[in-house]
Amino acid sequence: PPAAVAPLGQSNVVGRTYADILQDMVDYYSFCQYDGSSGGGWRYSCNQAPDGSVAQWAAIGLIAAERGFGSTIPQIVKDWNRVWVDFAHDAATGQSGYTQAGYYPWGPYATTPSGTVQMAMDGIGRGTQLWDSSELFLRSTFCNTGGAYYAIRNNYYGLFSFTKSMLLHDSNADGVSEPITLLGGDLDWYGAQSADGDVCDGVARWLVDGQNPIGFWSGHN
Repeated sequence: PPAAVAPLGQSNVVGRTYADILQDMVDYYSFCQYDGSSGGGWRYSCNQAPDGSVAQWAAIGLIAAERGFGSTIPQIVKDWNRVWVDFAHDAATGQSGYTQAGYYPWGPYATTPSGTVQMAMDGIGRGTQLWDSSELFLRSTFCNTGGAYYAIRNNYYGLFSFTKSMLLHDSNADGVSEPITLLGGDLDWYGAQSADGDVCDGVARWLVDGQNPIGFWSGHN
């Protein structure tokens, strides 16, 4: 729990509450947000020009800190991230790019759900052009097959941020999750099963069927 005190660690950790420690982490991530003209995303190093794929990790962590531990994310961080989300988003296709809209050297399935989970952090959800166009793209291609370049279900990296964005969706900018059950309003992205007549398998069945017999995942047929 946030008020629990760390019993071990270095001098800047031991004896402090987890809430305080996490706030330090939020403050550092906020400080390291890119401040260039493309807007406030993140990459691998502090204040490095954004990578549309990597920026998901900042959003996922910051959302958890804010909603689960009561951490404060400065509003300017969300506002500046919105500039980056707009910069990387292609309104015509609903896809988000790596360093800018339209740039997908490894396909759009790591970056587009990274975009939607950043939207969840910023309080941008259903009813906005940004979210709705991205959700439409993800719904229209969700059942694709092929490698990670062509299909989100084969891109486990992107599938993780997609799942996070569906569960953490927030259209009111109030920090309260509004989970989405039906992608595009009709597809149970988690529980669908083609064996039951659904259009394709959702995340749960897809992962179960793709697991190697000795327990790991390396891809999916």
